[in-house]
Amino acid sequence: MNNTTTYEIHTLKDGRWMITAVHNTREKAITEAREMTSNKFYDGIKVVAEIYEENSGNTFARTLFTHDPTNKKPDRQPRQAARSWSNDDDDDGEVVIPVVVKKPKSLMSTVWIAILVMLSLVSGLIAMSMFVE
Repeated sequence: MNNTTTYEIHTLKDGRWMITAVHNTREKAITEAREMTSNKFYDGIKVVAEIYEENSGNTFARTLFTHDPTNKKPDRQPRQAARSWSNDDDDDGEVVIPVVVKKPKSLMSTVWIAILVMLSLVSGLIAMSMFVE
């Protein structure tokens, strides 16, 4: 089986990942990525090995190195265990089920949609007025 492997350096800036560099050797890619970690311009850096199998035409990717200076891991809250039905006198038979509360949609997205709808209507009226004598 004939495989071709390239090593891509991906950088995160303003919430978007971009391929910044591509190398033929793992060591060179990881060395450059480690040097880039001192650059405060990037929000994150990772090295991805892209393996292309020429016989099958399949491509596989594997992350080899990751640097996230913000370390935005969510705080984990301990789960409450659901109480089961029992015949105990102090248990009222209540089953506790955790409920996930969804955040309301942003007001700004609603405002942008309203603006786009109004602009569409205005441009339609302008186009129609050009054909009316």
